Amino acid sequence: MVAPLTIAVTGIAIIPKRAERALLDVEISATGFSRAFISAEVQLSCRRLEDILRKISPANDSQLARESATIAHWSMTSLKTTSHLPTDQYGTVLKNAQRVYSTSVSFDIRIRDFSKLGTFASQVSTLPYTLIHSVRWALRCCIDYWHLWLLLYFRGQRLLKGLIRDGVEFYVSIAAVSSNQI
Repeated sequence: MVAPLTIAVTGIAIIPKRAERALLDVEISATGFSRAFISAEVQLSCRRLEDILRKISPANDSQLARESATIAHWSMTSLKTTSHLPTDQYGTVLKNAQRVYSTSVSFDIRIRDFSKLGTFASQVSTLPYTLIHSVRWALRCCIDYWHLWLLLYFRGQRLLKGLIRDGVEFYVSIAAVSSNQI
């Protein structure tokens, strides 16, 4: 009886594809002793950033407007505030310590036009209390990932069929050599 044929394929498949979107994580935050003051300052910077974003976002939902806009999409979180009393290195509240307040808002910004990314990042970084946490690169959307997966799947199938064919040919040639020696 012939032993069953087992073929194991391992490895990594990479299809190079240029990034189509820049994803910016922006935070506007402030810390201080006056809750009203820091909240007002953060809200003012948020309004300024929103004004910038509205100017470079699509004017309407038409295909032409979406393709010509610098910004593909943006969203922001609601205002988050916290407070605490300062402590020493052992966690003991300091005597006569004044309460410290923190306020923050985060923005998720997706940029379509890479040629305007530097100008936009410069505008954002000059706003008070504003920090660009990261810039990531991505494909357009899940549809592109679906096409990429299909491409990998079918290329993988062709590769696997070729490997199986080669494996069977090798197995048959070994069997032929073995049967001739017996």
